[in-house]
Amino acid sequence: MERRERQWQIAVIVLVIAMCAVWAVPVAATLALANGDEAAVAYTGGDGVNVRAAASTDASILATLPEGYAVSIQSDPIFANDGSAWYAVEATITDGTVEGWVAADFLTAVEPSVWLYADAPVAPDDSDYAARGVPAIVAASGGALNLRADPTIDSYVIFSIPDGTTVDVLEPVVMDADGNSWSQVRYDEFVGYVASDYLSTDLDSFGLWPSAAITEITLATGLAIGTLAVVSGTDGDGLLVRNEPMVEATTIASLGDGDTTLLVDGPVTDDAGSDWYQVTSTDGVGWVHGDYLTATSVAGSGSAIVAEALTYLGVPYLWGGTTPDGFDCSGFTWYLLNEVFGYDVARPIEDQLASGRYVAPDELLPGDLIFFRNTYQWGLSHVGIYLGDGEFISATGQFDAVGISDLSDPYWSVRYLESRRIG
Repeated sequence: MERRERQWQIAVIVLVIAMCAVWAVPVAATLALANGDEAAVAYTGGDGVNVRAAASTDASILATLPEGYAVSIQSDPIFANDGSAWYAVEATITDGTVEGWVAADFLTAVEPSVWLYADAPVAPDDSDYAARGVPAIVAASGGALNLRADPTIDSYVIFSIPDGTTVDVLEPVVMDADGNSWSQVRYDEFVGYVASDYLSTDLDSFGLWPSAAITEITLATGLAIGTLAVVSGTDGDGLLVRNEPMVEATTIASLGDGDTTLLVDGPVTDDAGSDWYQVTSTDGVGWVHGDYLTATSVAGSGSAIVAEALTYLGVPYLWGGTTPDGFDCSGFTWYLLNEVFGYDVARPIEDQLASGRYVAPDELLPGDLIFFRNTYQWGLSHVGIYLGDGEFISATGQFDAVGISDLSDPYWSVRYLESRRIG
């Protein structure tokens, strides 16, 4: 009897050990991934994920991949001593490829909304679309065509190209996962993707108005294409932004007295002899009456800093980058303030936070530095330049490039730290 009871006790102990062993294995949907699968970075809250030299949070960081970035799985899952699951991955980055380890909790099977250009299948025949290396014209039925960072409808909008604008086609057509066709194009210094169906090679059928390049052309009025102007003289009524350079055209947005806007094109003279300028607004690109614009050409002013910053939209994100070949966040602000405007601002983000003077959130002006915490790492971690109207520009892994973000976005609003005014 004692022997039988002892055998029963041993069986119970073995069973408990086996159950504990099962419970010790982390449960994650990503463990279904296997060697050779495609996956994407996910669940990082916009911070991105670190690719490490070994399957451990103590291993050195080889690269940081943004949310939604495509990776190729190079191993079945393995488990570290702390029970965390890891995959060996390979990903395409600015300098070529990176191979390392990513925690399984931050990977998911690739969904169509996160496909990047490198993963999108090339269309078998692009003969019906604008071919590589030829000019094409935007045919958007009087509207504007969004230039996006990647060939997907969910990708960040770099710029809105107006109807009738000529662009250069850089790459052949690619198809996204939903079967939509995209073409990579250049519009002056902006490079991105547009829906191929809104491009035409029949240039003679368009040309509703001239489409000047965004260059530093000083006009008789003192306004300059490619710089900022300030809205003034509307007696508080605001300035209407229209989809064509005429008072009869549809209103798409409005700008208030004191608002700044980037001059994209113009002047175009209407039948009444009034000059119109194409400008940017939070609702897209449109046309405004030139009598209500004032030049802002003071070198080193906040408006001048903003105007210069906008010329680098789309420049690739590069960790440690401090040149127009590639920027990280503090490298971008350092380059603008030091190399372009001659301020004495240090490179480290901690030193930039100590520069200039404090600005309250409700006193922000274009050109102010804005700082964030708890993005890709704990504590002070990101800096950008305030544009006005609640928007800022920065070099960020969110776009893998210099891009524009909204301070009211829940991700950024809860991470806002402080603002400083230089000069």
